[in-house]
Amino acid sequence: MACGESLNHILNSSEEVNQMVGHIATASNEQATGVKEVAKAMAQLDQATQQNNQSANESSELSNLLSQQSKALSDVVLVLNEFTLGKNK
Repeated sequence: MACGESLNHILNSSEEVNQMVGHIATASNEQATGVKEVAKAMAQLDQATQQNNQSANESSELSNLLSQQSKALSDVVLVLNEFTLGKNK
């Protein structure tokens, strides 16, 4: 192999390496973008989970309050029934 041929082979090989490095850089950037999108989605899921938890807690508290008010109303109805039916004499 002549010196000129060797230099051409080295030049071609170096261009191939440069192309491969370019492809690797592009793939790395795409992967980094994908990771950022996944992280953003996870943060949104976390926020939605926290909001859901808060809503569930509020619903539970309101349910307990409604149950207490229902019991109080039931007690009032019993007293009124006794009063109107004359059982309280």
